[in-house]
Parts: sequence; structure tokens; C-alpha cells
Amino acid sequence: MLRRYASGTILMWLAFHHWLEGFKDTPESVRKTVETIKTHPLVPKDIVVRGFIIDSETGELDEIK
Repeated sequence: MLRRYASGTILMWLAFHHWLEGFKDTPESVRKTVETIKTHPLVPKDIVVRGFIIDSETGELDEIK
């Protein structure tokens, strides 16, 4: 949703519950983010985009496919 103020400033209000949905299913959130980046028109098709989740205790990275 956009709101316009008297000063002419436009602010976009985020639905945080929707924006933060990934924390329910982290691997699925990473997959969606990777897909969003890969399909962005400004990202060349030959760029490799990968997603990882880091284990906060061990530092191990798990690639999400």
C-alpha cells in the first residue's frame, strides 16, 4: 500500500507478516529468494545464484536446492 503525504513524499507500507513469512519455513524462503534473484531482469542469465543456511552453532553451511 502507498501513502502520499502533503509534502509529496510517498511511503510504501509493508505487510510485515507477509514479508517475514520465510521464518516459518527457512529452506522454502531461501528457495523463493534465489528464484526471485535468478529471474530478476537485471541479473544476467549466466550468473550463478545459490542459497545457503548457516548453522548458528557450528558455522556449517547447508546449500538449499
